[in-house]
Amino acid sequence: MNVSLVLWLIPTVVVAGGIALVVAIAKLANNLRERRRGIRSAQYIAAIGELVSRRSLPKHPPRGWADDLLFCDALAEYRLSIMGADRGHVDALVDHIGIRDALWNRIRKTRSSIRRLRTVALWVDLAGPADTPRLVELLDDRDQYVAIHAAKGLSRIGSVESVDEILDRMVHADPWHAARLADSLVDYNVRIGPAIRVWIGDRLCADMPPTQSIALAIRILGVIGDHRAESMLMALVDHEDPDIRIATASALGRVGSDRCVDALVVATKDEVWPVRARAAASLGRLGAERALDALQYLLEDREWWVRQNAAQAIGAIPGGRPVLIDALDGTDPYAADAALHQLTTSGAIEEAERRIEAGVAVGRDEALVAHVRRIGFGGWRASLHTVPTVA
Repeated sequence: MNVSLVLWLIPTVVVAGGIALVVAIAKLANNLRERRRGIRSAQYIAAIGELVSRRSLPKHPPRGWADDLLFCDALAEYRLSIMGADRGHVDALVDHIGIRDALWNRIRKTRSSIRRLRTVALWVDLAGPADTPRLVELLDDRDQYVAIHAAKGLSRIGSVESVDEILDRMVHADPWHAARLADSLVDYNVRIGPAIRVWIGDRLCADMPPTQSIALAIRILGVIGDHRAESMLMALVDHEDPDIRIATASALGRVGSDRCVDALVVATKDEVWPVRARAAASLGRLGAERALDALQYLLEDREWWVRQNAAQAIGAIPGGRPVLIDALDGTDPYAADAALHQLTTSGAIEEAERRIEAGVAVGRDEALVAHVRRIGFGGWRASLHTVPTVA
């Protein structure tokens, strides 16, 4: 063997062996560390469970508990798994040991963004009403994820007085951040409806209304189901800003009643197609029979989403199915396509076939099936595609 090759192989083998040894030692050390963490976590859970079962608080809690994130993790996880008086006792234990203050100090001192975010998430899980000022302070944190955790913490503890604080931060946030802050408000449920309505009214009166933030707030009203917002939303159906009109048309489908049908019918003629699409979906959700003519007109809309939402709405309204069947034989192929798609996805064609085979056909069953066969769509089941129907 070439001497130079041997001289080259020896250090290569030594280096490779050294690397393998280092990797093996690192893996062993990590396994031992994780094993110790698992043992400590189990011990902490056992200690917490004992304290909760006996309804007792340690007279002299170990100093390391409040500063040990593993103990705080175990406490937070244990708290989430219990309810009622048991959870109340865990909260008392948190106060007794001083965990919230210890975690807050860690948040203020930690420089690593990852470690800091982990600590914030843990602190938010354990936060109580007394921590409201600190949570509001974190809404302005330089880290967006920290601010979002703070907003979720405020909603978790039910701090209704902080709703304006969250809404105000939405105004100056980028679209993604603003949407996440809005999502946090949904957890409050309908009790924050009055506060949101007042906020919207105040911002609409501003010289330069933050229209995107107002639209997000309107969306929240719809999601939480604030039916008292119907009158205000009806007045915004024809607002000059399209984002507000889109959000309003959508929200009325959730919180509106028969009173808002006429306003939504007007919205079906909006120049902005997402408004027409949302208005159609809302009319279907409300089951507005007197809107059938307007929805039938939308079947011939130039936008695909509008046609599909109109067809779905017509199918959801009592007495609407014949309108879809009529559209199959109409002069507009796009309207016929939207109607056929809705009749297919709703199972109307299959139901009609079964009734005909059983000799109990009703209404337009035979006309519907005959049309499907006439256009050569006998293999409609195999070619059916699931398509979302919300613009």
